[in-house]
Amino acid sequence: MTRFDFEFAPAYRLPALALGITPRTAWVEVDETELRVRYGPWRLRTPLDNVSSAQLSPGPFRWYRTAGPPHLSLVDKGVSFATNGAGGVCVLFHEPV
Repeated sequence: MTRFDFEFAPAYRLPALALGITPRTAWVEVDETELRVRYGPWRLRTPLDNVSSAQLSPGPFRWYRTAGPPHLSLVDKGVSFATNGAGGVCVLFHEPV
């Protein structure tokens, strides 16, 4: 299993903390069979064979569009877990999760 921690920018810490999102409660884990995300009280779990690709997604991202709880995209039916505006990873799925 490999664990990746979220990088918290100072401007994101207070809104995240109000929702229970802290460095201790925000991470991504990948093993041979599954992708798991914890983001404070929110969780995402899917079989690894449901992941079609992953790529870096460079920012900058607007603070008001990314800070706080997970954000759902009506365009690609994705979800964003953001703790900074500098960049992130875009994971695409065969079946929406």
